[in-house]
Amino acid sequence: MAEQEYTPEVVAALKDDVNLGMALEEIKANIEEQLKKCGLYYRLFSRVKGSRSLAQKIAGGNYGSSDTQRKVQDLIGVRIVLYYSDDLSPCRNILEKTFAQNGSWSVNERTVNQFQATKINGVFEIPQRLLGLVKEDTWKLPVDATFEVQIRTVLFEGWHEIEHDMRYKDVKNKQRNLWKGNQELARTMNSILASLELCDWSLASLFENLARKHLEKKNWELMLRSRYRLRMEEKPMKPELAAYLNDHGDVARAFFNCDKMKMINALMDENVHTRLTFDVLMKVLNDTYVHDAQVARILSDTKLVVYEPVKRKNKFLPLENRTTFQLDVALNGPGMSGEETRRLFETAARIIYSWGRYKYRAVFPEAPEELEDFRGRRPGYELHVEYDGDSNYFLLDCSRIDSKMPGTLWFTESRIENKNGRLLFFVINTSSTPETEAARISFRKPKFVDRIREQVDFYDVVRMPSQLAVIETEEERRRMEELIVHPARCLPVICVNWDAQLGKFMTHADKLLHTVGAFCHIYADQTRQDGAVEVYWPDGRENRFGREDILASRFEYNRKVFTTEQLYELPFRHKLVDMVRACNNGRLK
Repeated sequence: MAEQEYTPEVVAALKDDVNLGMALEEIKANIEEQLKKCGLYYRLFSRVKGSRSLAQKIAGGNYGSSDTQRKVQDLIGVRIVLYYSDDLSPCRNILEKTFAQNGSWSVNERTVNQFQATKINGVFEIPQRLLGLVKEDTWKLPVDATFEVQIRTVLFEGWHEIEHDMRYKDVKNKQRNLWKGNQELARTMNSILASLELCDWSLASLFENLARKHLEKKNWELMLRSRYRLRMEEKPMKPELAAYLNDHGDVARAFFNCDKMKMINALMDENVHTRLTFDVLMKVLNDTYVHDAQVARILSDTKLVVYEPVKRKNKFLPLENRTTFQLDVALNGPGMSGEETRRLFETAARIIYSWGRYKYRAVFPEAPEELEDFRGRRPGYELHVEYDGDSNYFLLDCSRIDSKMPGTLWFTESRIENKNGRLLFFVINTSSTPETEAARISFRKPKFVDRIREQVDFYDVVRMPSQLAVIETEEERRRMEELIVHPARCLPVICVNWDAQLGKFMTHADKLLHTVGAFCHIYADQTRQDGAVEVYWPDGRENRFGREDILASRFEYNRKVFTTEQLYELPFRHKLVDMVRACNNGRLK
């Protein structure tokens, strides 16, 4: 069989540039959020690899051939350019805590007799929810679902650009070597590189010495600026704090000697500051390193509030239709009386109608208070209600413009009907959304679903309990297994097994029930004690997560879970929730 030839035209036809660009914007926004929180001085550059460049790399590196399974890992690339060389390690740490790393950092060796430009490259997994945006044809190319991050200093950034174009590309693409036969000039170029390395080191040393001068002169704000070199607001330090440091030189020196890496880790905590000021910096240093009681008292009213994410400009683009939630269950059990069925119908119908009337109250003030047929239409809005209490039939069909996301339209349809004594409840929520907003609303459940479930039981073959069902006997286990194989089951089943080694359930099944219990069966099984979690999908597929899988779980994005002892539980539970939601809206593959 002939090898696939990846010409620029073939690559362009397969590569989903629009959605790869969206994924890149999300990745950039998350990186910037963390770097801004920590106050690092930086510049950020990024790109999705062009079709011609990707085709050249595939051909030049023997990617995707029968001889190798190698795949291109830098389809998406991000470059972080830092002002100071001693921020390189903290930046690496930030990225490791923000994304799931693929492999180890690539760092060039620095020997006594050889000078090389500082190069730190890392490869990270594209978060799963962003992969769902990218069309599947992209992955027919020999590319990994990863992105590359390059970290440089400002002084070396220009050098890397020159070196890449004037030396690296010649060798890589087997072009004529500019430097062949010109060793003396090549040596001169390397001496420039040695000067840049000396400048990087000298700059850090300069500010360190400057900070010591300000420490001796009791210029506390200037000491902090030159010692930690972070982007801070020009809000003065509290006079009471400055006076205290004036009288306690040992405390001031403790703040000077704090470990910058540890301090930046503290700034990454999700509960830390919106804006970095001298008081905020001192509070964080004191809480994590110095632990001086008087400083803590002076700064007790300094608030550390959640950081505001980077805002992105809105753009109007073609709309993409997406199902964001759907549910099809019964509201009564077999053999339930007609009177009880009627009561359940009225309860559920009134909850849905109240939701619709309240949401559209400003657009359709003429909508009646009591449940009855209604049809209203305004530019961008529509509300259609049908009600027949005698036959237990109700329909709410509505559409609206999203007030917070320009260009986004919402469509909600909910229906209750009595078929042969079974009261069937159906909901579907759909968005028509610009491509740039699609990732933000991958799942959206109407509030009336949970309000109905608070008062009415849902049935999917069996009753879905509102309280956690704990399996304690083999008979209870058998009934759950009958549900799993039942051909009429519409919703997923999650079974959380007891872990005998830890003496507990490794996953909080009760919290899982609270989150997805309206559209997923949740069981806690004490008869199985291996700590595993089993997921049974309506189409017959299964997933099993062993205790090692659960213990290894981490967030793809940084969260405050990094500051807790039980690192695995919350990210694993979120993973289950994301899987159930993806199944619900039809995006689970």
